[in-house]
Amino acid sequence: MHAWADSRHRRRLVNEQTYKGYRTHVNSLVGHVGEDRPVGDITPADLDDWVTDLADRLRPTSVGTYVRTAKRFFSWAEREGLVRRSPAADIEVPRVPKRAPRILRPATISDVMYRADFRERVQILLLLGSGLRVGELAGLDARDYDPEQGTVHVRHGKGDRDRTVVLTVEADRAVRTWLDGRRTGPMWPSPYRGSGLSAKTISRRLSELIGDTPDGEGSTAHAMRHTSATAAADAGMPLHVLRDRLGHENLATTGMYLWSSVDDQRRHLGPGHTFDQPPQPPGGEGRGEGTAPVRHHVQPLAPILNLGDWRRDP
Repeated sequence: MHAWADSRHRRRLVNEQTYKGYRTHVNSLVGHVGEDRPVGDITPADLDDWVTDLADRLRPTSVGTYVRTAKRFFSWAEREGLVRRSPAADIEVPRVPKRAPRILRPATISDVMYRADFRERVQILLLLGSGLRVGELAGLDARDYDPEQGTVHVRHGKGDRDRTVVLTVEADRAVRTWLDGRRTGPMWPSPYRGSGLSAKTISRRLSELIGDTPDGEGSTAHAMRHTSATAAADAGMPLHVLRDRLGHENLATTGMYLWSSVDDQRRHLGPGHTFDQPPQPPGGEGRGEGTAPVRHHVQPLAPILNLGDWRRDP
């Protein structure tokens, strides 16, 4: 099993973060069934016991990542003739209760930007202006930024998929200023090692900045991806375009960003709304000049991410 994960890593089929995840999942399975157990002797009952044990210790989302790794490995083993039929074929991935994505308020983003240093501000603007995952942000090289197109190229994103993401004006300007013409090396050079900053380091620092704000308790750096995606959906970006932008495999995952609250429904219906009369837009009766329908509960990102003197230290 370890040889399978190592081989995928050597052939650059997975990025460093995915490889580490594979190793963790394989170590767990090997520890459960026994290190000397031949792959061909592992049964569906063994995997059921393993998943049950995981469910007692981990959240459903985490259990799901372990199960998906097992399915990938045994599918490969079946193709290679190591097993007659994958024992993981009928193992179900735990269902995760659907919930609204956690997004950051404009005031929280402004507070975080004020507390952050130059590099952190660039990272924040890039996360909000692209919808990248923190791991994808950490894996960027300077060459992945195209200043002529205003895009970044994500290599080996989740699911080992590459994609190109168009940046917002704010994010493009921030990255351009940060790189200052540099075209080689990691996007975020580490002062302590030859490679770039790790995803763990970036996530921990940005999560700390968010957590120190009045409304940020319990939120992590991943909330910036949710905030970016929700704002894009609110602005009317087609679902299939948003799917490709975020690197999702299917539309069902992207659909979580179309979540609305009870307050959203009230604002759209307006006071005194009845089903035989359309709601009146805010600001007066009818649809006179200067009026517009309220779209969603997320304010547009552009006004709250005005760069101003964003490079200065707080």
